Amino acid sequence: MIVTAGPVIAININQLYRAVSFNKNKKKEKFRKILLDKEKENLVEQKFNPSLVQRLTGLGGDSLSQFILRYQPSYEFVREISDYDLYVYIRQQYDKFRQQTVK
Repeated sequence: MIVTAGPVIAININQLYRAVSFNKNKKKEKFRKILLDKEKENLVEQKFNPSLVQRLTGLGGDSLSQFILRYQPSYEFVREISDYDLYVYIRQQYDKFRQQTVK
């Protein structure tokens, strides 16, 4: 932003810096998005982990890996529910998983 008052010219350094560092800002925003996505992923993995699923379902090995990949809940779901509700979700999804593997 340039302001003129007679023979004096004033420049807002902050706005000038933002204008010339557009690429740097894009990189920062992209990096910020990656960090937020990783944080969300870590929360889901922390709550919906193999040891919990194995304890509640008795699955192991490839079956456990398949179950976790197929039924991993979303970040929004995990963030909103209690631990008990997560256990219920795992048991319900395990029943579906068993029915599909029996066919």
